[in-house]
Amino acid sequence: MFKPAHVFLQRMNFKMKFTTIFVIIAIPMSFFLYFLLSSLNEDVQVTQLERDGLTELQDIRELVQFKQEHRSLTALLINGDESGNDRLDEVQTRIDDTYENILTRLQQEDPFHIEEGLVTNQSHWKELVKGVETLDMDTASQQHSDVIEELLMMSVHIADASHLSLDENLHHSHMATLIYDTLPQVTEYMGEARTLGTVVSANGQVGEEENLQLFSLSQTLDDYMEDIERSSIVIANHNPVIEEEMFAMRDEMNNHVNMITMMVDAELVGQNNVNIYSGYFYDLTTDAINDFYTMVDEQSAMLDQSLADRETELQSMFVLTIVAVSIVTLLTVYLVVAFYTSVHRNIDKIQQATNQIADGDLTAFVEVETKDEMKTITDSLNKMVNSFKEIIKMNQQITEHINSSSQQLSAVAEETTQSSEQVTASMDHVSSHIETQRSSTEEAKSTVNSLSNDLESMKETATEVARSADTSSARAETGNQSAQETVDKMQQIRSSVQDTSRLMDTLKTRSHEIDDIINVITGIADQTNLLALNAAIEASRAGEQGKGFAVVAEEVRKLAEESGKSAEKIRNMVTYVQDDVNQAESAMKGVEEQMDEGVQSVQASGESFSDIVASTNAVEQEIKRVEGQLQHIVNNQLHALVRVIDRTADMSQETEGQSQAVSAATQEQLASMEEITSTVETLNENAQKLQRQIDYYKV
Repeated sequence: MFKPAHVFLQRMNFKMKFTTIFVIIAIPMSFFLYFLLSSLNEDVQVTQLERDGLTELQDIRELVQFKQEHRSLTALLINGDESGNDRLDEVQTRIDDTYENILTRLQQEDPFHIEEGLVTNQSHWKELVKGVETLDMDTASQQHSDVIEELLMMSVHIADASHLSLDENLHHSHMATLIYDTLPQVTEYMGEARTLGTVVSANGQVGEEENLQLFSLSQTLDDYMEDIERSSIVIANHNPVIEEEMFAMRDEMNNHVNMITMMVDAELVGQNNVNIYSGYFYDLTTDAINDFYTMVDEQSAMLDQSLADRETELQSMFVLTIVAVSIVTLLTVYLVVAFYTSVHRNIDKIQQATNQIADGDLTAFVEVETKDEMKTITDSLNKMVNSFKEIIKMNQQITEHINSSSQQLSAVAEETTQSSEQVTASMDHVSSHIETQRSSTEEAKSTVNSLSNDLESMKETATEVARSADTSSARAETGNQSAQETVDKMQQIRSSVQDTSRLMDTLKTRSHEIDDIINVITGIADQTNLLALNAAIEASRAGEQGKGFAVVAEEVRKLAEESGKSAEKIRNMVTYVQDDVNQAESAMKGVEEQMDEGVQSVQASGESFSDIVASTNAVEQEIKRVEGQLQHIVNNQLHALVRVIDRTADMSQETEGQSQAVSAATQEQLASMEEITSTVETLNENAQKLQRQIDYYKV
């Protein structure tokens, strides 16, 4: 669900992230604040407009009041009562002045667009005043009522345009309705009753039509008073502060209206003769109407004060909202900047530490003064550095051990090479002796063949035995010496073979020591590989900061794998050498056994030559016996001697071949040891390279 936001935010640095989040939060808050302040400002303007509407209604109400009085005075004048002419002129002047004052103000500012209507009403008024003396009472009264009705309609328009009639506050709405509609209508009906009552009292009688009109006016006033009663209750219920004052006004209005209706009902309605004085009736009703208008003004002042209080409250709320939002905004900005600087400072510390670690300084330690997730990250980083430090220390120990082992292995390989070279030299010497033995054997064989020829000659002539005896004795002596030399050579070969066998045993022991060292190196390589794998795992947990550790761990793993491969290669070579040594040892044992047989055969040959010498020395004494026995020697012993010499020659040839095989195996072993030495040198170089890389880190 949060993947799109993660993708969006992961492309930014911390500064851009904080700025983006702040803008995302600030824009809706700005719009909310704008609409809230606009609403408050609009409420203030509407309240001001309502108060302006009350002012306009006050001016219109003065015109209505004076025109209502003008209508009554005009009715008296038309009926011939000139007692009110002075007041009529005064009222006329007041009306004209009021028109002028209102129109002068409207020329400067006309928020409710009533100037045109007021000019039209003024025109109608002037026409009425101009021809009022020529009109009858009904026409004059009707025209007055029409002009007054225009002003009352204008009052309704002002109430609508100023939002007085639309005020959401219920008691304001009821009070405004009383001011611009209900109370002006009541005063109008009271004014009509005053006019009609004054005319009837002046005439002294009430006609049928006047009787119905007066009765209707009385009933209408009663109905309006009921409306005033209901509105007063609503206003008092919604604004208990003015409850007492509102009910007092209501009672006083009821008293004035009841006084007029009671006077009309008692003195005028249904009376054939009217005994009340018209001037008295006029003055009484005028006082009641004036008092009524005074209460309307008071009602208007109460509403204006209430609207002023609301305006002040709205303005205070507007200012408080701006102050509160400013404080919250500044506090939010302060906290966001503080949070950003805190995070940035911690990130700088982590970055500085990781740079030190990347430069090989594992003594770096990150410490942040926070308890949030950043503290967890730094603790994990410090823990990872400590773990990696332990790995480096362990690798240093392993590297030192590898260096020591490789040097030891190099020394063993060098010693083994020297031993192999010595074995090779010994085998070359053995081969030389075997070659000499083979030559001696061939010579012995040749001598035996010559002896055989001589014996054959002895068989042919016994007379030549004496001469041949000396020759045979000398040759027998030579054969005896050759046999003795052959025995000595065989003993030397045997000694060389035994030396070679001992060297083979030493080489076999050395190869086992090399195998043990290789096992140690293999174990070290495996442990190094495991440590490198652990280091790579720790580095991957560290994420981006562990990439440097991962590279080092990978190099350590590669070196461990190369060390393992080199050790395995050395193991294979040592195995081949061990196999060759075992084969050489087996061959040397065979050579030794065959040498024993050769020595025995040569010793037998020596004994035979000794017998020949003895026989040759006794040939002269036992010539006859020798002749008989000579045939036996030729037929048996000489042939046996030839077979022994042939066998000895064959054994010498076989020994020479085996010696050559041993020499070749020794040469191959020497080459293997040279390769082992090269591998050990490579291992030593890798160990030194690993040591340099590990020494790069400061722990």
